[in-house]
Amino acid sequence: MGNKEQFNVPENDIKNFLSDNNIQFNEINICHDFLLWVLWKLSQGENISTKISLESFEDLRVGLNTHRPHEFDNSPASITARGSENEIPSLPICYGLFNNKSLNHLKGEFKYNDENNFILQIDITREGGVEKSNIHLYSSGCLEGLYYSDKLQLALPFLYNLSESIYQWENYDNVEKYPSVDYLDELLENAKDEFEETLESFSEYRENYLQKIND
Repeated sequence: MGNKEQFNVPENDIKNFLSDNNIQFNEINICHDFLLWVLWKLSQGENISTKISLESFEDLRVGLNTHRPHEFDNSPASITARGSENEIPSLPICYGLFNNKSLNHLKGEFKYNDENNFILQIDITREGGVEKSNIHLYSSGCLEGLYYSDKLQLALPFLYNLSESIYQWENYDNVEKYPSVDYLDELLENAKDEFEETLESFSEYRENYLQKIND
């Protein structure tokens, strides 16, 4: 959170402090299915929990966990879409999902208690065959321009409640835990619409290109 040069406490130092003070803690790992569930909730206009909602997302990336034999997988290893998105992932992201790539990056704006907006980035990596997640909280939104102690007072309750939401999601029944098939169909329809727009743009591009050749 914030400038790494101003605040850079190694992970082991934090864990040692918690252990020395008999503070119990658990590591939180966020998976692809949770990120897809969060996007589904956004499309439905529903909150993640009673206190947290995803308001919008800027960046998405797919790139982990392909289940196909490598020789039959011609899709890119990683696909990233940056910039403002609508409520539905764009064609490149859908293409990756449909080719068995998992979401491993989301940057978006989360609202907490209907008051404070936080810019949060979630990354999922694989180390030694084990997936690990990393959360980066930006010093923007409600945290912009505040002293670090003031940022903590706002950010820690939000992060605590986010962790509670993740634990709750892990214990949901499958019907609640995963997006509906209707949402998957909506992703497909959106991808088709964007592909049709791409074909129209290509026709115009091709016509302009032919004019250059014939001039």
